[in-house]
Formats: sequence, C-alpha cells, structure tokens
Amino acid sequence: ANPTERVRDMAFSPDGALLAVARDDGSTQVIDVADHKPVGYFTSDTEPAARIEIPGEPQNASPDDEAAVSVAIDPTGSLLAAGARDGAAHIWALSGGRELLRILHGAPVSHIAFGPTANQVVTASDDGHVRIFDIAHAAMVADFKFPGKVVSASFSPDGNLLAALSSEGVVSLLEDRNSTRLNSSHLGISYA
Repeated sequence: ANPTERVRDMAFSPDGALLAVARDDGSTQVIDVADHKPVGYFTSDTEPAARIEIPGEPQNASPDDEAAVSVAIDPTGSLLAAGARDGAAHIWALSGGRELLRILHGAPVSHIAFGPTANQVVTASDDGHVRIFDIAHAAMVADFKFPGKVVSASFSPDGNLLAALSSEGVVSLLEDRNSTRLNSSHLGISYA
C-alpha cells in the first residue's frame, strides 16, 4: 500500500478515534486520529472467511479499476468495509484485520455503507443494483434494480428506510426493505 495514493473516501469510527481512508491503489488504511499515525492497511486476504459471487456482465476496463472508492466503519466500531471499482466489496474485522467477507459484484462498486446494526451492509453499483447483505450469514438478503448507475445508498438510523441515489440525481426511498417507493409529494424530491 502506498500512502501517497489519492484518497477517494474516508469515514470515522463511531468514537472518532480512527479514520479509515480508501485509496486509488485499492488499499484501505486506518489512521489513529489522536496520534496522527497509521494503524494499518487492510487488503484482500488470500482466503477470506466467506465469499459471495454475484454474476454480471463484463465491464470495460477503466484507469481506476483497482481504486477503492468507498469506505465505512460499522456502528459498533468493530468492522471495516470498502468497495472498489474492480467490483469487490470487503468486510474486515478492525481488530486483527481478518477479511470476514468478500463480495464480488459483476460491476464496479460505487458505494458501501453499514446498516444501523453490525450485521448488515449495503452496496450500490454501476449496474443499477442496490444490494443488502447479512454479514454473519454471508448471504444477500435483498436486491433492488434501478435504471442506470446507482452512486450511493444509505440506511436510515432505524434501518426501516433505504435511500438510493442514481447518477442522474434521482433519489429513491425503499420502505421496510421492499421495493415500495414513497410518493414524491411526501418529501418534495423526485423519485424513480
């Protein structure tokens, strides 16, 4: 890992003690905020504890294929996640650095975020999918398809809503993790 590589995303731990950064070379670095010193680099294990492979159409190569573009730390401060343009999403234990789950998407990952509990992570990808995964069971629990590329996805604090943002700037809200979309007049923004 090269600390001079451009940072693509960053996230604090819930207690503010650690800062995780995603870099162009695909690495994820964790920094101790108080000491201003690196805690370590997180990269792919030879064999992750669990793996999920999602089939998809082959993507055209681009200069940022290896870049880690999104990083998150779970609400308990025990898990680290990163999503990359090569289609891989990684979940590591912050303590010890073991890769607990690797999710191989068929398209570049544009965003990764944890749910309000430590057990769920959501990914958004260029193929228009927003997917929710159960980390402990290494299983996909929901898959929502949108027209076009999805650039961001986020859970509400209570976990009952999921928001997705398309590359065209359209925000979609999913209620209770099903595909029911809210009426756009409720919040005054456009929905898919």
